[in-house]
Amino acid sequence: MISKLTEKQKTLVPVYFKKWLDIGINCNELDEDLAKESVKWIYSFCKHKAPSSYVFLPSPKACQEEAKKITGKNSYQNQLYVNWWVWWVGFYDFILEELFPERKKEFKDFLTYQKHIQNLHIVIPFANTVFISNRPKDIFLNERMVLHNQNGMSMFYRDGYGLYNLNGVTVPKLLVETEAKNLIPQDWLKHNNMEVRREALRKIGVERLCEKLKYVSHDRNEMYELITFKELHNGEYFPYLKMINPSIGTHHIEGVDSSCLTIEQALAWRNGLSSWTEPEILT
Repeated sequence: MISKLTEKQKTLVPVYFKKWLDIGINCNELDEDLAKESVKWIYSFCKHKAPSSYVFLPSPKACQEEAKKITGKNSYQNQLYVNWWVWWVGFYDFILEELFPERKKEFKDFLTYQKHIQNLHIVIPFANTVFISNRPKDIFLNERMVLHNQNGMSMFYRDGYGLYNLNGVTVPKLLVETEAKNLIPQDWLKHNNMEVRREALRKIGVERLCEKLKYVSHDRNEMYELITFKELHNGEYFPYLKMINPSIGTHHIEGVDSSCLTIEQALAWRNGLSSWTEPEILT
């Protein structure tokens, strides 16, 4: 039984991370012959006869549009993100190669799968037809190695389809392409997705937001401030907790329950507690 990694094994973790990250962000066009062979193996592994028709298209969106002609549906539960979410394969690759190499023979199918997913990107399989998406034309990441582009698509395909991401969060195109000074704080503060709100606030700047909306401070200490905005919620008391996000070093605003009149009450509410006690610092 392994209870902890050796020093050598620890040094290999980032090596495997980079290996599978490079596989995941490969932007070379698919080799159609290799892709067909890999699809045949996947069908065979799933106990299905190989499809008679292989349709290669420039993007996942194009695949969905063609698949819709068969199913009449806009989304597909059988869409396979073969080479979009490869991190889990890297996890088990490390375990087999570095922790239990003597057991590799027990996982022949997994080792074969490792090879085949490198020949594919995203596929939508049907009994007789499979739609196969080409890889992206380009991908942009930040220093944390997550999708990020402040000036356009973070991942875009050869037919113009793509994704907009800020710090790994999928966001509306408008948020990326609009200059910070032209973003309307009121609109983004009301957004129903907390992560999108956070990225909008990061771009707008919390200080600019508070200045623009003329907030009222109800309670304050070194780390937190309980505030309300006069221009929002028709004058009703709707408090926000303004804080510093320690993991990314930016100010963050989070809505809390209207029963919160103090910072302590707000912290207790957001943590599901009846009362708040400052955590003890362990040394």
